[in-house]
Amino acid sequence: MKKFLLIVIAIMLCSSAFCDEWEDAKAAHEKGDYATSIKLFNKLAEQDNFGAQFFLGDAYHKGKGVSKDMKEAMKWYLKAAQQGFENAQFIVGVLYLKGEDVPQDYEEAYFWQYLAAFQDAKFSMLLDQTASKLTPEKIEKVKARCLTWLENFAKLGDSK
Repeated sequence: MKKFLLIVIAIMLCSSAFCDEWEDAKAAHEKGDYATSIKLFNKLAEQDNFGAQFFLGDAYHKGKGVSKDMKEAMKWYLKAAQQGFENAQFIVGVLYLKGEDVPQDYEEAYFWQYLAAFQDAKFSMLLDQTASKLTPEKIEKVKARCLTWLENFAKLGDSK
């Protein structure tokens, strides 16, 4: 599954000017040269490449090639999620749901899970579980926030 995700991200990114750097970063990672991989993904992530941001979030989350650091992991996961990357949105939602090295926050969990599920139904698997932790009023409040986020995200896309 992880390899599939990297392939999907790579295909999406190869339509951009970042393709060579992405391929170099991926190749370094696959060879076990994590220092080079992290350096290259970091360069891409700083240029708002959501795939690289997600990769760095995962690296810091799992301590792959860097020391495990959930604050840094959430920084990168959130950057990717805020760009609309549904995989990152789902992971952020799960982390908030579980309170895994971040403060447990059911409203934030539902917000990010809902956004991910809006893009791909496979990410709806935890929505009911998360909703059961919220009052109906809070669920409606979060859904309204999601709608606002989606409208703003659509406007941002239209302006590019």
